[in-house]
Amino acid sequence: MKSRKIELDVLYAILTIFGLILIGTVFYHLNEALSWLDSCYFTTMTLLTVGYGDFAPTNDVSKIFTMVYALISIPAILFCLGLIVNDFIKQRIEEVEERISKIVDRNKHS
Repeated sequence: MKSRKIELDVLYAILTIFGLILIGTVFYHLNEALSWLDSCYFTTMTLLTVGYGDFAPTNDVSKIFTMVYALISIPAILFCLGLIVNDFIKQRIEEVEERISKIVDRNKHS
């Protein structure tokens, strides 16, 4: 199996996802007095639109941040995940085309 170079847009997408999680985690840790783990958990649940309800913003600044953060970050996360999935699908299509090409070539020479 040949090694594959990761596409630049996929790398940017992964870095963007981690960056958005980091921004939310730091904000909630500082403004909601949550532990780092709870802050990261709340951020991840917000970005994935799960919203279990076990954590919620408790002050006005955090509520406003969460509204703006969700409106910007959720579409950004979806876009980034779309780039990653698209790259994965492109890779699979190339592998299938390569297999088909080998089969066709073998059948031509038989």
